[in-house]
Amino acid sequence: MRDIISYGGFSGTGSQTIKFSEPGSQICISNDGSGEMKFSLGTSPGGADYYFFNDMVLLPGEIFDEWVPPFTQIKIEASGP
Repeated sequence: MRDIISYGGFSGTGSQTIKFSEPGSQICISNDGSGEMKFSLGTSPGGADYYFFNDMVLLPGEIFDEWVPPFTQIKIEASGP
C-alpha cells in the first residue's frame, strides 16, 4: 500500500481547475460559500480532460468526503466565494 498523499487546501472565488502531479483517491471538499458549487473529478490521460464524476452539486454548508477512483484534477464551478 502506498503512503497517503495529502494536498494542501484551496479556496477562491468563481470557477477553477486544479491539477495534481500525483493521483489522489480520496477527496474532502466543502462549500462554505453562499451559493451552489459544482465540481467534477477526473484525469488528463494523453492531455485530454476526462471527468468521471461530472457536476456533483454541493449546496452551501455541505461537505463531500469520499474514496473515489484515482483522479488528477478537480474542476470547480462557482459564481461566488
